[in-house]
Amino acid sequence: MRVNNKLSGSHTLVDVPMVYLKYKMPADLPCYTDWDFKVYPGTFLFLMPAMIAAFHRRIANDSKYAHMWASKSGIYKEHLDCKEVLKWLETHENSADNIVAWDNAVRDLFWSMSQPLVYGGEYHDVHCPACDAHYAADVMQKHEWSFGEDLAAEGGHRLACPNEHTVYSIMEWNS
Repeated sequence: MRVNNKLSGSHTLVDVPMVYLKYKMPADLPCYTDWDFKVYPGTFLFLMPAMIAAFHRRIANDSKYAHMWASKSGIYKEHLDCKEVLKWLETHENSADNIVAWDNAVRDLFWSMSQPLVYGGEYHDVHCPACDAHYAADVMQKHEWSFGEDLAAEGGHRLACPNEHTVYSIMEWNS
């Protein structure tokens, strides 16, 4: 990272430690029991700036429509919760600790908000509890899945370790 040296007016390279968000995907979600594969909720190390950017994009998109939503609706409440999560993330953005663990006292929106980061390989590594091993994004495998048929089907993608243990999955469509 280039930093301006105020005394000489020059730019110098400075090592700025990366801050990661350590987040374990939720376990025992009701949807996991309906799928025809077992989910071993992985623990991901996300780059804090990438997660902050994901929340900024979501809030910017929602802000276009939030004025039309009823203040008691679930979607409006989630919009406000996204803003609170973003505040929490930003307070930890420059943490002295390189790894900040997710605070379960804050509403959990990461499971769905992290989807583009997970499937895009924008994380440092993921711990597979079935293997008890950490894997870099480049060795993980993304698979499509579907369950059911015709008008009674759902599907999406899942992320599996090299041993085929699913560490992340989310339903992306429902017929």
